[in-house]
Amino acid sequence: FNINSSYICQLFKKHTGDTFTEYITNLRVNYACNLLKTTALNVNEVAEKVGFNDYYYFTKVFKKMIGETPSSFRDTKQQAHLTQKLNGDS
Repeated sequence: FNINSSYICQLFKKHTGDTFTEYITNLRVNYACNLLKTTALNVNEVAEKVGFNDYYYFTKVFKKMIGETPSSFRDTKQQAHLTQKLNGDS
């Protein structure tokens, strides 16, 4: 096929509302949130597992998208889970 890459990018943005890079970054950060909630991996391991080679860049992107650092996110989610268990919620 001889299709222009900018045309593909325009189609992608039209159908998803995001650029390809934004879309992939959203997938990575959402996966990171899941890993932070469900595993004991440290933040650096989570960053590597979701495709970020630089821990500091991962933390910056995560904070920009989620509104808190990965460590803070994990602490908040673990505290909420503990509170649910103490209150008898499942």
